[in-house]
Amino acid sequence: MGRSNSTISRELSRNTGNRGYCHKQANNLACEQHQQKNKHIKRPPH
Repeated sequence: MGRSNSTISRELSRNTGNRGYCHKQANNLACEQHQQKNKHIKRPPH
């Protein structure tokens, strides 16, 4: 797959539910996390 074993393992452990791995659900989760990450308010330095 062109990725290290640890990367694949983390992906599976993070995105495997009761019914197994679902790539669509994993993608949706990643998109939600990305959107939340970019909503942080940047404060000016003191």
